[in-house]
Amino acid sequence: MAGPPGKVPPGTFDSAFDSDDTFENTWDMPEGGATKVLTADEVEEYAWNAMKGPDKADAIVLGKYESGLPTSYDAVAKEMEAQYYNLDNWDELSKLYTRDEMWKINEKFLEIEISSGREILLAHDPYRFMGDGSFFSKEIQLLIDYGYSFVKEGEIWHAIQK
Repeated sequence: MAGPPGKVPPGTFDSAFDSDDTFENTWDMPEGGATKVLTADEVEEYAWNAMKGPDKADAIVLGKYESGLPTSYDAVAKEMEAQYYNLDNWDELSKLYTRDEMWKINEKFLEIEISSGREILLAHDPYRFMGDGSFFSKEIQLLIDYGYSFVKEGEIWHAIQK
């Protein structure tokens, strides 16, 4: 991406950016702030429960959530009969826990999937979303930290471990 840190070209991202094209934190915090801390056991339980799709799937799909659109990562995963992340009680938990605490669940899910050996597919261009502050961006960074790179094949991106 061109431009100074914290800036992106206009129109690159959706509603998470304000009129200056700088990232706007849209996390809804309860009055008084979310202060609960997840235990390791809770993180693992929530991560396993967030695993959707066929148990015998050969792949997982990551990407941006786009409500009702066929390009949303969950819709792509369902079409491909792959696994995907969907925390059923996200709204409830996000009122109790900070963004960092919620990320722990997503991170654990991804670590479980990485260790499973499943192919990791991305429904959206990872380079477009790197560093945008989204959970997809954090997933991309975690994959990079685990030694993955990204290759586009057709309409889907593959995470390839070096």
